[in-house]
Amino acid sequence: MPTAIKSDFEVVRRNKVYEEVAKQIERLILKKLKPGDKLPSERELAETLRVSRSSIRDAIRGLELMGLVEPRQGAGTIVREISAESLVNPFTNALKRRQELVSELLDFRRMLEPPLAARAATHASPEELEFLDRYSIHPELGERIEAPLAAQHSMEQIAAGIQCGFILAIDYGYTREEQLAGRHHGTLKALRQHSVSANPYEAPGEQDITADVNFTALAASAEKHGMQTQKLITQSQFLLGIGEANQFADAFEECRLPQERAKVALQLKHLVTPAGMGESFHVLIASKGVAQERIESLSGLNFGRRTNLT
Repeated sequence: MPTAIKSDFEVVRRNKVYEEVAKQIERLILKKLKPGDKLPSERELAETLRVSRSSIRDAIRGLELMGLVEPRQGAGTIVREISAESLVNPFTNALKRRQELVSELLDFRRMLEPPLAARAATHASPEELEFLDRYSIHPELGERIEAPLAAQHSMEQIAAGIQCGFILAIDYGYTREEQLAGRHHGTLKALRQHSVSANPYEAPGEQDITADVNFTALAASAEKHGMQTQKLITQSQFLLGIGEANQFADAFEECRLPQERAKVALQLKHLVTPAGMGESFHVLIASKGVAQERIESLSGLNFGRRTNLT
């Protein structure tokens, strides 16, 4: 390596090696090299900077995304014409390339998933088809319907192991009646910043993809092993029933400052109101070996009853 260039480098001693390597190469490009010049080879750079060749490759990839260099087959890594955009915002090209990659990935998935879904439908097991017939509906074109057999098996194992007690299941979900009425046809959903979307491709990497719970199937699995299930209620009804008698006083017991009370009040509001999680989450209660009067006395099942009786 020419001495004039070699003197511009320093031995790298930082933890994130490739970042420091990239900074030093970028400084060399801006100060001494011109468009069309060739960078020293990976071996020369690794020896001069006393780092591994993989660190050199990572640094060059970063510089390529920033639009500063261009690897060419058989010619090495060449310095590119530096645009004002690259200097003002070195992440612009990287973000643009990321968007291109995401778009390509989505196109690939759109091509791949329909035939896979079709194959899954034509090769569905008898157990999966029975689930759709008894507890759900068959999907129409463009819809996604889960057959959560694992959830059913888990509920059966739990219910079979209980001699006396309760099962309390709280989640977002639906019943078969709602599906037959035209709601919840697609059970796949995506969650992002407390908002729900049916499009899993809307914000790749920025949203959680999940599926609703089939409460009709869960209740049937519990009843299969001798459990008595109650009418499905919303989380709002359940929590308001618990807190109705004392206006949630126990939730504020440990609050010493007004700010603490305000924080707890906001948390309760999010759990109870329709704008939060109150109406989207449901509660399934199943019991075995418990007297009916004790079940009926559960405060979570009694919201509004006191008002109706007075």
